[in-house]
Amino acid sequence: MKKLLDSYLLLVLLLAALFCCAFLTACSILRPFGYYAIELLKMSWDIDGWATAAFISGIVLLPMLAVSIWIQVKNGRLVLWRSTKPEFIIITVLVTALIAMIYYFVRYDRFMHLVLRILILPFAAYILSVFWLVRLTAFLQTGGKYRRFSWYKFYMRFPINQPISVFVTGLLLMSPVYLLLDLSIGTYILALSHFALVTALAEYLSRYSETMADRFEKIAEERLRAERLKTELIANVSHDIKTPITSIINYADLISSENTENERLKEYTSVIRRKSLRLKSLMEDLIEASKAGTGNIRMTPETIDFGELLGQIMGEFDEQMEKNRLQLIAKIPESPVYILADGRYLWRVLENIFNNAVKYSMGGTRVYADLAAAGTSAGSTGDMTAGNMYVFTLKNISKDPLNISADELTEQFVRGDRARFTEGNGLGLYIAKSLTEAMGGRFDININGDLFEVQISFQPA
Repeated sequence: MKKLLDSYLLLVLLLAALFCCAFLTACSILRPFGYYAIELLKMSWDIDGWATAAFISGIVLLPMLAVSIWIQVKNGRLVLWRSTKPEFIIITVLVTALIAMIYYFVRYDRFMHLVLRILILPFAAYILSVFWLVRLTAFLQTGGKYRRFSWYKFYMRFPINQPISVFVTGLLLMSPVYLLLDLSIGTYILALSHFALVTALAEYLSRYSETMADRFEKIAEERLRAERLKTELIANVSHDIKTPITSIINYADLISSENTENERLKEYTSVIRRKSLRLKSLMEDLIEASKAGTGNIRMTPETIDFGELLGQIMGEFDEQMEKNRLQLIAKIPESPVYILADGRYLWRVLENIFNNAVKYSMGGTRVYADLAAAGTSAGSTGDMTAGNMYVFTLKNISKDPLNISADELTEQFVRGDRARFTEGNGLGLYIAKSLTEAMGGRFDININGDLFEVQISFQPA
């Protein structure tokens, strides 16, 4: 039986049956209404007999409808707006007043259209009754936890300059307009009803805003917790893996130092050492990427000569550039270019982007390294801080088609060639971007065909 009451179909059938019961009962209570109903439906039937059966059936079906609504709300199949005590009283008064008005029109207005009197208005009264029943169910399920509504809290949550606040305030100020039309009991009731409806609307908006704010706060907390757990997991697992990898590298070095004429053994030892070093490097990158992505890095900002640091990093990559048949063309100003950054992490950023250029540039092409102020040309002798930003640009021609967007390239474990034939792990650009932003700089990537361009921008010191 409980499963049956939890059905949408039964709920609809109960609503339809109860409407028929209410209609037949009204035909018996209101004799003119019954007379006009017979005229409208063009059929002859015993009103009193049908009304008695309908009344008894309605008494049986009404509790079933209430229980069905209760069960479906409890199981989450119907989501209702919970009512507070003042709100439920206001709704009860309004529903009663509207049903009384409908009764008055149906009972005494002889000039109203027959269909409107006999079908539409009774159906409207029935819908209001069902609405009140649903509100009663929601009110009883609040468990007695009431919170008083305050217009002060409403305007604290929605300041007067917001559209919602302006709209509700306009509706509120329209309440006394009824009294300007006529000073009577009817207009007084209309003014109070209008004020009550606007108050209920304001309370609903306020509660909805509180609910959504709590939901977003909970989502943010869960996301931070997940990020923290991910960082701790990566750090712990990486640390546990690094220890045996270090032992493997050490034993591989010991085997290599032994005097042996077995060339195959030497080859195997070399492969073990090379792959172990790569795995160790990946573990270190994983830890650094996790810390950089979550901002769990302690920066030590200091004044650094950006041009001098670039000269050092380019010297480090001279041999690799030459080995890969790449020609580096640099335009670095001779005057000092001072920025505020952490020297150790800035070195890592530059190392990653130069390493990326060496790995993925087409052999026999040029790599351009330019340092200039935003809005000035590289190597300019003018004011370097004219654009209020120092911009370092590194350009290279990719050896593989760049079938990926610039945003995707700065995600974790993403590489432009979409393959696994190179030594990269897809973390270099992600780490570089995260570290640059952690130091207060900007990291941008531009792709134009096979031209790959990285821009790093910092404020002057």
